[in-house]
Amino acid sequence: MEDMTMLYLYETMRSKDVIAKGVSLKLFDPKHPNHEFRVLKGSKLIKRPTVYTLKDIQKRQHLEDHLSEETEHYFVLTEDVVFHSPSHAASVILGKEVDGYALWVDEKDRPLSELLK
Repeated sequence: MEDMTMLYLYETMRSKDVIAKGVSLKLFDPKHPNHEFRVLKGSKLIKRPTVYTLKDIQKRQHLEDHLSEETEHYFVLTEDVVFHSPSHAASVILGKEVDGYALWVDEKDRPLSELLK
């Protein structure tokens, strides 16, 4: 994974506080048959999500209950977690449906959607 471009998810675009780190398998291998997205250990899930707008509440609940440690404001992942897409990953982390292709960015703040072109 050392050859892969690290991607970052901000808690909010205004604050620029990195909440999660991940890698896109599609970015590493454009011929990859699907767009699996790996969120790395130590990434945080916002503790106060608007889960009523989250489609995959079960995945979120599983991560909270089994694969994270609770802090005052976050659940911190205790291992890497694979999601079926960058949007699925970002939505579960932020607790609401979002466009992960726009929100996951590289170190130069270029969105994943631009990196995949």
